[in-house]
Amino acid sequence: DLYNLPDEPVKVEEEVVKVAEPCCQGKCQVGEQKYWSIAKSLFDRPHCGECCMNPSEYSLYHFFEKNLTKSMEDNPCDVRGYPKYDSTVTHGFGLVSITLDLYNLPVEPVKVEEEVVKVAEPCCQGKCQVGEQKYWSIAKS
Repeated sequence: DLYNLPDEPVKVEEEVVKVAEPCCQGKCQVGEQKYWSIAKSLFDRPHCGECCMNPSEYSLYHFFEKNLTKSMEDNPCDVRGYPKYDSTVTHGFGLVSITLDLYNLPVEPVKVEEEVVKVAEPCCQGKCQVGEQKYWSIAKS
């Protein structure tokens, strides 16, 4: 009978396969473009992934990865502060699978120096201009 259910429920899972070599560093092959996404791993650690794919497949993969973004650079993860190569994996199953390189944040956070500009006269004494509100804070030195 065509309408019988299978004896056991069919379980569809995403397959993640690790690959030994990076797949997507630098420029993509002709007919492909670079895409990237930042998402958290299973251990709540953010990764940046970059891949090369045919632009006509974007909507298919964007359905599964909402952060997927077309890149203007050949190294989108590095540009976004994820310089450390982690691994190359294949996400998906069957005909809907894609191989991508994953990158991590630096081991130690990069320290950004705050620029302090001294001005000759105070800027914020008295009332604020129309449409502005006064805010304040006490900084520890």
